[in-house]
Amino acid sequence: MPLKHSTPASRLYLAGAIILIGGLVAAALVYFLAANPADTNAAGYNIVGGNTYALTLAESTRELQEVERLGGQSAVLVLEFHRRFLSLWHGRRLAYTLALLSAAVALLCFHIAGLMGEDVGD
Repeated sequence: MPLKHSTPASRLYLAGAIILIGGLVAAALVYFLAANPADTNAAGYNIVGGNTYALTLAESTRELQEVERLGGQSAVLVLEFHRRFLSLWHGRRLAYTLALLSAAVALLCFHIAGLMGEDVGD
């Protein structure tokens, strides 16, 4: 049996609140449980000041030069964008992505509920 004062706008506010809370809880869990990526996929090593830093394949200038030779500068930009976009779905960056997406969807629900709740013809 539906509640007496349950309107579509109030249900949308409730859905937005549930999405926001659920998304933030999921983001916190991912953040604390995600492992930092290891340097297992190192293409080489750079030694600076006695410290050794692993170079991943993404940072390899040889690969970027090859991509630029085959496809031009636009291919390099597309490759860099693709790698950055894919990095949003792994590790701790996934937690930030989840928090941002849940906040955006919740704000959209709140906005639509606010528009539904306005009295146009008073």
